[in-house]
Amino acid sequence: MTRRIRLESDWGLPPFYLDMGDGRLEGCSADNLARIFGLPEHVISALQEWDRLYQDILDWDDPRNSAWAGPEDERRYVDRGRAAARLLRRHLPDDVRIEYAGAGTIPPEYY
Repeated sequence: MTRRIRLESDWGLPPFYLDMGDGRLEGCSADNLARIFGLPEHVISALQEWDRLYQDILDWDDPRNSAWAGPEDERRYVDRGRAAARLLRRHLPDDVRIEYAGAGTIPPEYY
């Protein structure tokens, strides 16, 4: 049974989606992710800091016009997510697959 963690930012939602081996992805809080997998605080913090880069571009008064200030900001977000996924990989059992999708704008990458 392969478990999967999908890392994908969406405005106002935690970026963690879990498939515990049944093929269904369900949203998960940072606290539950840490509890289920015994993750240390610095790993959760790195993941939350990555997602915060995305959450901070949202203008709740005008969501449709929310966007990155420039391509370098988006690249920094994607790269920070990759680094956080690699950090997460070091703290999980081999049977847990990490799927990184950024904000759903990059082809999924697996760690």
